[in-house]
Amino acid sequence: CESNGCCWEALDENSLTPWCFRANTYYDLTDLTQTAIGYRGKLHLTSGATSQYGDDIAALTMELLFEAKDYVRLRITDASKQRWEVPASVVDRPQVLVAAPEASRLYDVKFTESPFSLVVSRKSDGSIVLETDSSIVYKDQYLELTTKTDASARTYGLGESTRMTHALPVGSTQTL
Repeated sequence: CESNGCCWEALDENSLTPWCFRANTYYDLTDLTQTAIGYRGKLHLTSGATSQYGDDIAALTMELLFEAKDYVRLRITDASKQRWEVPASVVDRPQVLVAAPEASRLYDVKFTESPFSLVVSRKSDGSIVLETDSSIVYKDQYLELTTKTDASARTYGLGESTRMTHALPVGSTQTL
């Protein structure tokens, strides 16, 4: 168990808690500043680093971009080196110079700084559209971000995906 990057903590014989579990990896949000199109901040690894799948990247940049009145974009990148990204020739991104005004946005965004997490909710009825878990794994060739959504919600366009013609199945794991 421990050799696979898991933790082992024997509780009592009748416990419903698993003895073998993965430690959560947490980042704290600091240096948050408002930009012309949203917010920018730094995410710093605070706990849970493991060597499974490679070393964790300790410093990340978080951008929250209010690109349009009906969607927000969360972008998390390596703070110290540029990484490959899907080129605009594959998935065309809008050129946004100014954030959608808060009064016109159909959503609210709230985040927790320590450990970092994010909630996007619909203004009209308060339904949660996206809720990230506070555990984030960010390695050289492995990313993991757990989200919660309403089971009745339809989610399209996850992670620069070109699968824009169908809704993602509820309870599924998707590659980015």
